[in-house]
Amino acid sequence: MEKLLAPEDICEILGIEKSTLYAWTSRGLIPFIKVNGLLRFRESELLRWLKSKERGAIMKGLEDVLMDGRRG
Repeated sequence: MEKLLAPEDICEILGIEKSTLYAWTSRGLIPFIKVNGLLRFRESELLRWLKSKERGAIMKGLEDVLMDGRRG
């Protein structure tokens, strides 16, 4: 079973305050799950989310869309 991270872990990893993390979760900006009413984060989902935030990933995605449009 995959390890679940607590909000404190995420705050330490990302260097953010708990209030920021809670704001992100309430706005659906970061992937999370609730276990018995407690916020938890899957390590694999967090890594995927972080990777999607890399500047190169956005440009690559835009590049892919543009290339698909040219082919069609």
